[in-house]
Amino acid sequence: MKNNLKVLSVLPVLGQPRYSKRISMLQDLGFNIEVVTFERDYHKGRLPNCNIKSLGKLSHGKYLQRIFKLIKALPILRNAIKKNDIVYASGPDMAYLSLFAGIGLSKPVILEIGDIREIQVVKGLFGDLVRIVDKYLVQKCSLIVSTTPAFIEEYYKKCLNVKIPFLILENKLEKTNEEKVFKNTTNKMRIGYFGLLRSLWSWEVLKNLAILNPNNVEIILAGYPINPKSIIEDSNAINNIMYLGEYKSPNDLSKLYGEVDLIWAVYPDPEVVEKKQRWSQLASRSNRFYESCYFKTPLISLINSADGIEVNKYNIGLLINNQNINDVINKIEQINYKDINYWKTNMENIPKEVFVYTTEMKYLKKAILLITGK
Repeated sequence: MKNNLKVLSVLPVLGQPRYSKRISMLQDLGFNIEVVTFERDYHKGRLPNCNIKSLGKLSHGKYLQRIFKLIKALPILRNAIKKNDIVYASGPDMAYLSLFAGIGLSKPVILEIGDIREIQVVKGLFGDLVRIVDKYLVQKCSLIVSTTPAFIEEYYKKCLNVKIPFLILENKLEKTNEEKVFKNTTNKMRIGYFGLLRSLWSWEVLKNLAILNPNNVEIILAGYPINPKSIIEDSNAINNIMYLGEYKSPNDLSKLYGEVDLIWAVYPDPEVVEKKQRWSQLASRSNRFYESCYFKTPLISLINSADGIEVNKYNIGLLINNQNINDVINKIEQINYKDINYWKTNMENIPKEVFVYTTEMKYLKKAILLITGK
């Protein structure tokens, strides 16, 4: 049902599936959506279906140049804010930039959080300063939408002691009418690694697993290679590793998940757990978790991570408990099809609300209407 509210979605990058998923959700709720976004070299997994305006292109790591481009984007962003009733910003950077650009316009800003960065939780004087600024700015937002309760409880409540309204929207899937068709007709165990391919440790595990097991294992890669950048070149040199290129979400997910026996979903790298760093990386479940549950494809996950806790709870895959590459490879080599079929059977019993949106949309709409007084 249409309403007259105009929502400006402010994005740090175009193509991130969660951002586009949220835009689609807002459209389904009847809001009129416009997008302003920075451009970057990034995986174009899912593009929003609405009017899009560029705020300029940002380059990774070039911070002085980035500051200039952020300043240059302010007039464009301010003009867009003027034309809309409410701002829905993905990430603190975009929310705080919107607050600055919208000074005097009295337009409510919603902040969606999908990660807590190390800079926000680091100890010492610098970390204290970051949190002071963070607290001051976040209290000017009207609502926090978080992908996990842990971000709210551990950071915004315990660290910042802020009391603004919040809503939890996990990275679940939107519908349940997609079915995968399993097409693995080989005798090799196929492991899929999909999305942003950015873990050097994960790549070392999978590459060496493939090299040591040319007749028993195949690695299927799909997405955007970041670390190492030589993933495509390296995979071409190894016969039992296949890189399928980038893909579109959710359209291509059924085919991708239908071609593999297991999903590589080890995040973060085990060293993060062993060094007790970045609790935030352990708090939020990955897209791979929800997609694996949806398509009934067992996971290889990290013990005590947000994904790993669920994998252990439902007994739906293999848990990795250390960072030694040889130990991890040896553990994966012990998997047989009896294990895989057992995990698949267990996946049939996972409640749909664990991985598919049910009542979340109505709560989002209610929260937005409450903010605007509609």
